[in-house]
Amino acid sequence: MTIFFFTASGNSLKVSKAFITSDCVSISSELRKSPGNYTDDKIGFVFPSYFYGIPRPVLKFIRRSDFNSSYFFTIITCGSTSGATSLQLQNELKKKGISLNYAVEITTINNYVPMFDINKEIYTQSKKNIESILPAAVHDIRASVNRIPSFGILAKFSHTIAQIMYNRMLDKCDKNL
Repeated sequence: MTIFFFTASGNSLKVSKAFITSDCVSISSELRKSPGNYTDDKIGFVFPSYFYGIPRPVLKFIRRSDFNSSYFFTIITCGSTSGATSLQLQNELKKKGISLNYAVEITTINNYVPMFDINKEIYTQSKKNIESILPAAVHDIRASVNRIPSFGILAKFSHTIAQIMYNRMLDKCDKNL
């Protein structure tokens, strides 16, 4: 099993390490190399939701890489909800002829500093679901369970609006992504 992870504050790295015996590969490190061709019995993507969507470095990595596996999964970390992020990933993988087998979101602390007080978020950490959801997700993935959430119109709409804002913001303030 190979897990490709992208992390900024450590939440997604913590989730990736829950698989203990798996090969955890940093997407940031892989982006510094030539595009790759990756093969394993199971391939996973663990990353945070940015504005209800996939962070640009993760999209770049997926679009430029080739993957070969019989089982693909994702675990998306988020502060409250990931919106329709796993649907976005499904669509990106589908363009490469890949079907996503399993998707789950795990709530961690809201760490978008302009909007959240990190000290308050750490205090409410016990109310998040990482400790209850993560072991079940690890078990499901090891057992090759197939489970993809469905999304209603509100989640799809929120995802679309948030991604428009995210892309406009990044296009103006971060030219190197």
